[in-house]
Amino acid sequence: MKKKLPVLFLLLFGALHLIEAHNPVWTKDIAPILFKHCTSCHNQSGLAPFPLISYDDAYFNRYSILSSIKNGKMPPWPPDPNYSHFVFERRLSADEIHLIEEWVGGAASYGNPIDAPTPPVFSNAPAIATPQLSLEIPEYTISSNKDVYRCFPIASGVNVDKFITAFECVPGNASVVHHVLVYADTAKTVLTLDARDPGPGYTSFGGVGSNSAVQIGAWVPGSRPTFYPKGMGQLLAKNATVILQVHYAPGSIGKKDRTRFLAKLESGPMRRLETLPLLNHLFSLTNGPLVLPANQIKTIKSQFRVPIQGTVIAVAPHMHLLGKSIKVWGITPKKDTLKVIRINNWDFHWQGSYLFPKAMVIPLGTTVYGEAVYDNTENNFDNPNTPPKEVRVGEATTDEMMLVYFTFAAYQLGDENLVLAPSEVTASRELKLDKLDLKIAPNPVRDQAQISFTLPEAEAIWIDVFDAQGRWMRSLAANQQSAAGLNQQELKLVDLASGNYFLRLRTQKGYGSAALIKL
Repeated sequence: MKKKLPVLFLLLFGALHLIEAHNPVWTKDIAPILFKHCTSCHNQSGLAPFPLISYDDAYFNRYSILSSIKNGKMPPWPPDPNYSHFVFERRLSADEIHLIEEWVGGAASYGNPIDAPTPPVFSNAPAIATPQLSLEIPEYTISSNKDVYRCFPIASGVNVDKFITAFECVPGNASVVHHVLVYADTAKTVLTLDARDPGPGYTSFGGVGSNSAVQIGAWVPGSRPTFYPKGMGQLLAKNATVILQVHYAPGSIGKKDRTRFLAKLESGPMRRLETLPLLNHLFSLTNGPLVLPANQIKTIKSQFRVPIQGTVIAVAPHMHLLGKSIKVWGITPKKDTLKVIRINNWDFHWQGSYLFPKAMVIPLGTTVYGEAVYDNTENNFDNPNTPPKEVRVGEATTDEMMLVYFTFAAYQLGDENLVLAPSEVTASRELKLDKLDLKIAPNPVRDQAQISFTLPEAEAIWIDVFDAQGRWMRSLAANQQSAAGLNQQELKLVDLASGNYFLRLRTQKGYGSAALIKL
């Protein structure tokens, strides 16, 4: 009998691999997709309503995952990839979607723990380790369970003109910060608004309440630091005030935040990047003014003739809650079409600034067009007015805007080859867990065995048992304090049916797994 057991072990695991070859499993197929595209928000301290770090997370939310993917809500990526592409696109390939469909529609099994990728852990540590500018908002306690847009003016402390060559936003509480827009302003308007509003900062929905404010940065969940091409930067004027407009998600009442803005600064000479709304509701509408009658869907058009040859590196459309779709393109003097951006399903809460993978050169005399559709009917779930009423231009939640910001510089020879795709320095805040060596002896086992593992330091452990399909069976340890070094623990399996199982060990800093055969 003893000689036959190794053969039996190999046959059983060989059968498992045959099953996996025909059906997607979490370890080899699904976990890598979720870790790559989803867990930057879907983690224990992230903004999403549930994590997707473990097999249990994915299994119990599998139908919601599939539904959200098929209806296009997740991952949240508004720009149409069939029109133009940008850096850090959050979208799944057709093959990845097919794997998830097959997994959910099949056994949704776990797979072999040996194949499991290292689970990601997300840290709030900044990627820009030595910023020349480091600003932090005062501690703010969120006072509403609805969407909150709070502006925090902070003196830059920079008394000479500098250029921002890289920046990042670091949310103080990633579970409540939905997005951040960063502005700079030399006027005193924002300080007056701040003084009128009790508590840190002031509330402002659309912009920051100052026409002279210039956008210098943005952050959405999953964002990485922005590093501008060498020799380029955005001007931070001397004695400017930096304003962080933070959008706090619904359901955040009572929670606290201290979001930070970090930047690398350089002195000139430098190619100056400008961020301007070249398409806007004030000067470039061709069928204006921007007035949206109640109970109507209306298209607003805009155009702008480019007076210089420019090099565009990023674009950022902006509308409010009635926005339904927006398309931006250019027609050159040679009648070539430049596809800038198209968003088929506008969502104000997922707006952002989009960086091109390669600079877009716009020739002198090009006409840039914008076409935005607004839905001011009761069918628009986001309509702030019930019943609908006429809406005009303004900063308030109930007002509207049509702006398209372009980040650009004057053209220089060779800009056609300027690659903006991320380099190795634009690392994410993802950290890797240590792999722990979990051993079981004897194995196969009848009624009891001993498990052993080594911890680099004293910490709490969790040990769980799963069947061959990845279904959770029982917990052997939950938040159990264990010493540094070698740990041993008795494993009693008298009431466990014969079959193939997996043990998973996890801590806050490491994980391990081992196969188990119960005779």
